[in-house]
Amino acid sequence: MKKILMILAAILALGSLTAKAQMRSGVDTLTLDQVKYRITYDAKQVNDTTQIPYIYRKAQMRLDIGSNITHFYNQSKEQWEQQVLQMILSGGVIDLRKAEPVKCMDFEFLKNYPKNDQTLFQESWALRTYHCIEKAETPDWQLIPDSTTTIIGYPCQLAKTNFKGRTWLAWYAEDIPVSEGPWKLCGLPGLILRAYDAQQQFYLNAIGLEDLKGKEALKYAKPEEAEKVSQSDLTKIKQRDDGSEMLRYEKSGQMRMEKLSNQKQGNVSSIQSSDRDISKAFHFRFLRVSTKI
Repeated sequence: MKKILMILAAILALGSLTAKAQMRSGVDTLTLDQVKYRITYDAKQVNDTTQIPYIYRKAQMRLDIGSNITHFYNQSKEQWEQQVLQMILSGGVIDLRKAEPVKCMDFEFLKNYPKNDQTLFQESWALRTYHCIEKAETPDWQLIPDSTTTIIGYPCQLAKTNFKGRTWLAWYAEDIPVSEGPWKLCGLPGLILRAYDAQQQFYLNAIGLEDLKGKEALKYAKPEEAEKVSQSDLTKIKQRDDGSEMLRYEKSGQMRMEKLSNQKQGNVSSIQSSDRDISKAFHFRFLRVSTKI
């Protein structure tokens, strides 16, 4: 059962590879800014808060900071998609066991896009891509006196805020005079290098910082189709489409999945269609429990 679910999770993400393939060919890739700073964070997230002690999903997240636009995205997912895409384009047998899917902070976030003072939250769910466009917000921070630590060589101070239904703590470096941070966390007198909620269901810790001085383009692979929804509506969609329709138990007790054939020992073979048609090849939903950030 666990192996089957892992395979289904991998196949589910194939539907999002169309935009990635287009990005490699230069189609629908937007250059929005030039990257001044790039920060890599070790991230971990609890997907099922009912399971105690917590089991964390892990990934590496990146924050690209331009002169005007910031882009926060899942670098581990980028690497995973490249692996799966290469398997698809090379033909033959696709062994999805060699490319385990990423289940941590599986979204993209842009600030000052599509317009100034707006943010774009992009997430794929049940083979659809959703866009949440909102007015940019700055948390109301409380600086914690006499708090110090060192992160990747920079002295940091602690701040605290109640934001989006959670209590967040953030360590920021005044030596890096950029009022940005991961996700929607920003507005401190220095770059946020570590952030976590009070329950530690989300945790981000900087492990690297590159001063690119605007020498690299800040790019965004814009999907061909995306449904615009509010953040609250997206939460309702995810609660409604919980994946219960994906797996069906027949009276015989056997499990089946619609439109999935040639499955043998975790392999999916004989996929000959282009990456553009992959999302049409499988029609199912993936069962998972997602914690709202």
